[in-house]
Amino acid sequence: MKKFMHILLLSAMIFCICTPVAFADFGSKPRVEINLKNAPQEEYYLDLLYQPSRTASMYDNLDKGAEYNEDMLRALRAYEKDGWYAAMASGTLTPVFGSLTAEDGRHVFSYIGVPDEFKIIIVTAGGDVKISRPVKRRTMEVSLDVDFTDMSVNKKSARNMYIVQFAGSLSATLIIEFIILLLFRYNIKENIKVFLLANTFTQLVFSALFSTVFLFGGTFGTLLAFIPLEICVAAAEIFIYKRNLKGKSSKINVMYALSANIASAALTYWNLEFILTLMTKLIR
Repeated sequence: MKKFMHILLLSAMIFCICTPVAFADFGSKPRVEINLKNAPQEEYYLDLLYQPSRTASMYDNLDKGAEYNEDMLRALRAYEKDGWYAAMASGTLTPVFGSLTAEDGRHVFSYIGVPDEFKIIIVTAGGDVKISRPVKRRTMEVSLDVDFTDMSVNKKSARNMYIVQFAGSLSATLIIEFIILLLFRYNIKENIKVFLLANTFTQLVFSALFSTVFLFGGTFGTLLAFIPLEICVAAAEIFIYKRNLKGKSSKINVMYALSANIASAALTYWNLEFILTLMTKLIR
């Protein structure tokens, strides 16, 4: 039993060491995606207004090689009042990547300078200037639908991400842990109910926490939380299986719980990049 615990500890240490190396360049950065509905037919610029803590040494975010309509740039910069500044047109304290014009039908602003609170400003070649209500970015990434007609803002729900992540996690876990249940020669009829209830409960909690960490902490935060979450799941299943699996000793039940969780954690780990990429697509 002690030898088996040493194997579990060693596996956790290897995961902790390998994870930051494997995903060193995979961390999320703040990102705002705007889908503009009823967009003006004439040329327009879309920018984010924010309130910097200071206005000295602003980072120039405009593309040096691009040609801009100077009248429209002046219209964006003219809104420098009440402490609000145009992030792309006037600059930010730290860099923001983005464009005043749409790319593939979307307006995307990303990198570390993306503000936590902002307004959306649109100026047209005909001289129209429209501004949205303030928007707070509480998550690492946010996808917004903005209607040019009244500048109303609607935030995309993360519900689908939670559902897909839970469904995928539960399905994969049930398959791998059921195979190991067979290898341990448990009586399936006697133990299937405990097996299904235990996995549904632990994966529901795991998926809720995993997805929430991803939503607020991005990929890097999720990678840091992965091992602690898996250890909590293993501890919960050890507690459940030790007392409730039938036909074997409590020692064998614990060994099964450890084996099943190491296998499912390894499967998740080796597919983590795919999982996080899919989750990213679901919130955009």
